[in-house]
Amino acid sequence: MAEANTGADCDAAGSCSCGKQLADALERLGKLELELEQLKRSRKPDSKEAWSRSGPEPEPEPPRELPMAATQVLMQQVCLPLHCDQLGRCFGGKVLSWVDLCAGLSSSIAARGAVVTASVDAVHFVRPLRVNSIVILEGMVNCTFSSSMEVGVCVYEEDPCTGRRELCCHAFLTFVSLKSLRRPDNPHPQPLPQLVASTPEQSATLSQASERRKQRLAKAKAADGRGPQSLPPTCYREMGVPNTAVARTVSKADMARIKVSPGDTFSHMTQYVMPQNANPMGITFGGQVLAWVEQAAYLSAVRLSVSGHMMTAAMDAVTFKESTKVGDILYFTSAVTAVFHSSVEVMVSVFGERPFSGQPGAFFVLDAFVTLVSVHDDGTPQPMQLTLEPTNDVERQRMQEAHERKEARLSLRKAFSSSQNQAREQVGSHKHLDSLHATM
Repeated sequence: MAEANTGADCDAAGSCSCGKQLADALERLGKLELELEQLKRSRKPDSKEAWSRSGPEPEPEPPRELPMAATQVLMQQVCLPLHCDQLGRCFGGKVLSWVDLCAGLSSSIAARGAVVTASVDAVHFVRPLRVNSIVILEGMVNCTFSSSMEVGVCVYEEDPCTGRRELCCHAFLTFVSLKSLRRPDNPHPQPLPQLVASTPEQSATLSQASERRKQRLAKAKAADGRGPQSLPPTCYREMGVPNTAVARTVSKADMARIKVSPGDTFSHMTQYVMPQNANPMGITFGGQVLAWVEQAAYLSAVRLSVSGHMMTAAMDAVTFKESTKVGDILYFTSAVTAVFHSSVEVMVSVFGERPFSGQPGAFFVLDAFVTLVSVHDDGTPQPMQLTLEPTNDVERQRMQEAHERKEARLSLRKAFSSSQNQAREQVGSHKHLDSLHATM
């Protein structure tokens, strides 16, 4: 009995000890819960919580006003041999990369933040830039919208011996301000400044830029209803190289127009986006992509030229459907859509692939249409000796649309030449830039 009593006493003592430990644990748990509640009250909500939180949002800040002249950018540089072809004419793609850079600087001044190229309107090269000439680029924001803006850029060539300046080309580009886009990580976007015109020419520029935006939106809406017309994406593992040696030999021999199919003009190119091809955010420069587009178009067009010399005359409007970044692989597929008297139109489709993302497959980037002119060794146009013969309905539709684009280009070129002649005496001045923007 004594042993039994002793065991009962031990159990009672143990129960008392466990109860005390449990009470201490509950007390510590209560203190931790209190500290956690205090931390929750003092912690600032992250952007995702702010985005999903119900209730009235703070009133957005009113857009600030900015004079149009404050967005003007002037760039000058020498056209070096590495920028030119064998005839000493600057590659059109290189000019477009300079245009994109100038427009990007102007748009970043207005946005006060990061911007990306969204689209480029049709660009017509009035005259080529020659080697060793001075290249002058003038850019200015024409109009700002909710999160995008239109930038106009004029490119001039100056003869270093005579000082004479001539207009090379003029372009309209659309840029998007990243901090003005409403996204989960940016619940309170900052509006772009409202541009203020100080001259009648600038007022005309503002109104006409708004009208061009309406035309772009209407054109994009109309294009959404069409079927896919892009060239099929082809990666480097499936590439083939067209061979037009036989046709070129026969064409040189009897100077007859040899018929070829669009499939005979297919060409493919692969580019790897390196850090030097991108902006500080790692997004590929739009102008760099356009320079590669011109190279791809040249590969298809030059094989149809008897002399082997092709010069870029125009690039139709381009819209970037998806941005690319450092480390992406870009696949360019090009084919001739139409052959004219001394020029050809080439369609270029660009697809991208992200090998480091773990997601297989290519994504669509853009479609572009480039017009190149066949020239003699002295740079004068020469007739094409090959003609294009479509083999299916899709190729016939592309050819029909190519002829329609040609008529539109000729009309725009006439208007462009008229505005150039009216302002020829003011070439190189900011006043000329305003007047040219207004007439366009």
